[in-house]
This record gives sequence, structure tokens and C-alpha cells, in this order.
Amino acid sequence: MLRLSVCKGSKRAEIENKPNRTPLATKVLLGLSLALLLVSLSKGVVSADDGGGDKAHIFFSSGCGECVRYVERSLIPALEEQGFRGRVEHHDYLTPQGRQTLVALVEEIGLSPEVRSSLYALVPSEEGTIVFLGHVPAFLVEEILVSNDLPPDVIVAQPVMTDHPSSYRLGNFQGEMQEFAIDTPLEEALHESRSLFQAGAEPVMATITEGLATLLPSVIIAGLVDGINPCAFAVILFLIAFLYTLRRAKKEILKLGGVYIAAIYFVYLLIGLGILRAVSLTSQPHIWAKLASILLIILGLINLKDYFWPHLPVHLTMPSFAHERMPDLVKRASVPATLVMGGLVGLCTFPCSGGIYVSMVTLLAAKTTFALGVGYLLLYNLMFVTPLVAIVGLAGNRLTAKAWASWERAHSRDLRLWYGLIMVAMGIIVLFWII
Repeated sequence: MLRLSVCKGSKRAEIENKPNRTPLATKVLLGLSLALLLVSLSKGVVSADDGGGDKAHIFFSSGCGECVRYVERSLIPALEEQGFRGRVEHHDYLTPQGRQTLVALVEEIGLSPEVRSSLYALVPSEEGTIVFLGHVPAFLVEEILVSNDLPPDVIVAQPVMTDHPSSYRLGNFQGEMQEFAIDTPLEEALHESRSLFQAGAEPVMATITEGLATLLPSVIIAGLVDGINPCAFAVILFLIAFLYTLRRAKKEILKLGGVYIAAIYFVYLLIGLGILRAVSLTSQPHIWAKLASILLIILGLINLKDYFWPHLPVHLTMPSFAHERMPDLVKRASVPATLVMGGLVGLCTFPCSGGIYVSMVTLLAAKTTFALGVGYLLLYNLMFVTPLVAIVGLAGNRLTAKAWASWERAHSRDLRLWYGLIMVAMGIIVLFWII
């Protein structure tokens, strides 16, 4: 016992007297271990902040009162009822951090950038991810979460901000949707939309068919109405009548008329593509569609004001600088001059009739993908120039052209009355029944 104690004491003394030196290799190993530990901890913290794969993430604008009310009273309670209590995070996507988180999660799950809404809820499931877009009713959220027949990745959408929607949509992560009445049982809707979640051309055809049934009539009618543009009418009738006074051949008149129409078509198309792209990149295309509908109603009321009280200020007319250049361009009667004239008319009459155009373009941004929206824009602008094509085709002789020009001058005020009434009616229909 004594010897052992002495040994221990001597050993302790030896250690205490020995310099405290750690080998270099040991220091390196300790450093690497500490670094790995910090990395592991940091990854764990990021995972916890981001929610990993077990949290539901809701993204909406805190400035949208209807969205806040829906999230607090309907969406979060429905998620918590199905096992997400304490695992729901909501973000304001108008803040840089919220937007960055949304983009990162969307890229992670493979959701198409063309899928846009005013509200997103990304909910993990055993099959993959469920994406709720818009104000999906709470009962439907719960039915989706307890369903055993869900495809791997599914979108459930209901874009209208109302407590009593009439329909909902099921779709895939490429943005292809199929609409169902709100009372359609979920099992039936999943069965009917099964083709959306299979490879092939069927989902695309389903989306196109749905668009043909809902948006096609609106695009055709709006394009034709927009084409009844007093400003564009007056210029082309003046051009045709002037060409007849110069005794130009009918073939040359038709050629210059075609150049004029083509210039208007492409300028108007470029304006529409710019608006469509800009609205598609925003997070709230439905809000822009509503604002455009209100703008359409206001412009229609200005047209009515010009009919009843033409002397009051604020008019929807071509700007004075363009109006002053028109006679000189018409007198040149050449292809370059006609191109410039058509471009000016397409650009400068946009404030006169552009309310219909903006309303329809924002509606396309809210209801379709960008690619389908471009297709509808091409059709819209074809309808827009159809009245001008009819004028050029029918004004094939001097007497008809002069008669049409005289009629336009005599009835230009009446045209504003009907144009204003149609604009107001279309704005109300889009605002309350289509958006």
C-alpha cells in the first residue's frame, strides 16, 4: 500500500514537472474533430430553421387581409388537426428572407416556376409534397391530408378569395390543372385527374381543353371589341381615301393597308408580351388582374364622359405629337411611312383602348402558364386586327372607301358611347365573375 502510494506520488510529481506539450498530430486531429462537430451542428441548426422534411411552410403577403384571415382561421387549424401542431411555419414572401426561402423550397421539390399564386402552402407527406395554392377550403385540406390515394406530388388550388368557392383544381408540379365542382368527392376527382400525373401528352391536352372551354371565348370577344378602335379606324380610312385621290391601283392600296395592319399587330403584340411577362413574374397575378379590371371600368367611364360631356377634361385620344405626324405620313404613301404610321397608331392608341388589353393580359397571367398565355395573345391580336382587315378588304373601290370615311366621321361620337358601355361591362364581368 505504501509502495503503491509512493509510486503514485512520484508519478504525479513526474507529470507535474514534465512540460505540457501536445504532439502536432494530436492538435491537428483535435482541430479537425472540432471543425466537423461545428459543421454538423450548423447543419442541424439549418435543418431545424428550414423545417427539414417534417414542417409545413405557408407563404403569403402580410398585407393581404383576406390571406391572413384564411391562414389563421382555416389553414393552420386544418393542418394542426392532421398532426402538424407545432410544425407549421408561415412566411411573408414580400420580404427578402421569405422570398429566398420560398424559391429554395420550390426548387428543392421541383415545382415549376410557372406555378404562381397569392398563397402557397408546402406540406410534406409520405408520397412526396402536397402544394396548396390559394384559399383551399379547410375541409378539403383535411381530406387531402388523410387520403391514401394521393399521387407522389400534387397541387390543390382554389385561387378565389372567398369562404364559399364553387370549384377547386387538382394538378401536377408542371402546372397542368383540372377543375372540379366544390362538391365533387376527392376520390372521384383524383380518379378523373389521374392522367395529369402520368407521363405523356394527356395532361397538356387536358389543360388546353380546359383553357379552350373557359378562356377562349373571352379572348376572341375581347379581341374583336378592342379592335373596334375609333383611332385606328379613322387613320386607315383616311389612308385608303387619300390613296384613291392619288389614283393608286387597288393592289397597291391593299398592300399598304396590309403593311399598316401588320405594324399595328406586332407593336400591340410586343406590348402584350411585356405586360404578360411582367405580371407572370409577380407573386400576385390575381391582384393585378383585379386592378386591370378596375382600370378598364375607369377608362370605359371616361369614354362615356366624352359622349355626354365632351368638353370636360381628360380624354382618351391619340397624343398630339402622333396626331400631328399622321397627315404627313399618309401623304408619303410609301411602305416605310406606312410602317411608321402603323407603329405609332399601335403604340399611341394604347391609352385609348388598352384597358381591355391590359385586363385580358393580366387575366391570362393569372389563369394560364406563360407559354399558353403567349398562344392566347397571338389569337387576341389576330382578333384585334380583324376589323381592320375587313375594312381594307371591303373598301375595294373609291365610293365604298369614301362612304366608310364619311360614316366614321359622322358616328365617331356614337362609337365612343358603345365602346365605353362595353368596356364597363367587360370590366365588371372579369372582376366579379372570371377572376
